[in-house]
Order: sequence, then C-alpha cells, then structure tokens
Amino acid sequence: MRSTFVAAGAGVALILACGGKFNTSVDGNKPTDQLGPTDSNQLCTDEYNYITSSFSVSDLAKIACADAYDQGGDCQTTFNTCVAQSQTLAQWPPPDCNAFAQSLAQCNTTVGQYTDCVTQEVNVLKSIESKVPFCTQGDEESAFLQAESQVSAACLQLLQECPLTFGGSSSSNSFDGGSPDGG
Repeated sequence: MRSTFVAAGAGVALILACGGKFNTSVDGNKPTDQLGPTDSNQLCTDEYNYITSSFSVSDLAKIACADAYDQGGDCQTTFNTCVAQSQTLAQWPPPDCNAFAQSLAQCNTTVGQYTDCVTQEVNVLKSIESKVPFCTQGDEESAFLQAESQVSAACLQLLQECPLTFGGSSSSNSFDGGSPDGG
C-alpha cells in the first residue's frame, strides 16, 4: 500500500508528510457525513494548517524528487539537481474547502477517527520521507512496506473506502492508498 498526495496542478506526484498530531476544534464524535458548513470549513482549515505548517519549500522539493532512480544517472546527483530546480516551483495551493466537504461527506467515519487516520498517514509518509532519495525501486517499495505496517487496519480501510481529497482550486490532491507502482 502506498499513499500519495498528488498535486496534479503542478503535474507532479508529491508524497507529503508532517509530524505531530492533527488536532481540530471540531467535535471528534461528530460523523463526517453530518458536518455543517462551519464545522466542515473548520476541519478543512485545520487540516490545511496542519500540513502546510509542517513543510518548507525544501521539504516539498525533496518529496517531489524522492524517486531519483526513475531519472537515470547518479542517484544522489540527480536527486540534488531535482531538489534545487524544484524549490522554485514548490508551493501550496489554497485549500478548496468545498471539494473537501463534498469528499468528506462520503466518508462513513467520525471526525476523531478521520483525524487519527490523517495523523497515522502523515507519520507513515514522514517515515518514507526520511528515506529519500530512492535509488532503486526496491528501496522505494521497502520504505513503503515498512512505513505502511505502522498504519492501523481501520485507517487502511478508511483510506480505501473514503476519497480523502484535499487541494486547491487548480489541483486535485488525494491520498490514494495505492501500491508503490501506482496501481
């Protein structure tokens, strides 16, 4: 299982992570499919702040360039060049809380379960981030397998059943819960 945050607006698949626990002022017992506009917008804003406050432009560039083995040449040199070039392009789109609300309304979970899952997922991705660059596909697959083993079964099920999307108006970002080969 590989979870990615895809930034289609930039034309790049980004594996994004942040540390710490995702907290929100929205009641954790509320079902996500019953949130009103105020709570939905608050959860969207809290998640956006949680993620964006955890990543510098350099972090985004490193994540975007993680699979250096795909680029050919010396892995570390390719990675370093990619990071240097990507830092000028890496940025966060503004949140699209309307799309977020529509997506979240399809989830059969509570706010508390959702935030716990987001926390687990970002911790997994932080673990993966610590292993970049990937100089072989085997390195990449190993990192994902080790990291994903830390996610609860309930979270994995939620990731497969719930279209967790989060993004700006010019992108379509999502945790896809897919495999390392994108399938």
